[in-house]
Amino acid sequence: VTLILDDLQWADSASIAAVNQLLLTGGLASQHAKFFFLGCYREGETDKCNPLWKTLCNNDLVNARSTDVKLDSMDEETLT
Repeated sequence: VTLILDDLQWADSASIAAVNQLLLTGGLASQHAKFFFLGCYREGETDKCNPLWKTLCNNDLVNARSTDVKLDSMDEETLT
């Protein structure tokens, strides 16, 4: 199962809580689970009050292997 959510910086507390619950239940956090979650957000648009920021700072909550990948902005020349 693959779940891709974009623009997580706009997600409210209930939505972030639902994602956390999904990752924590049903053995999805185990190393043998066949579940891939890709969450995308704009780094500059989160602050310490943002529900996503609180989740990112509490990586132990999910207890899953994670990797941060930072992508730089693309200029117009790159896109053409």
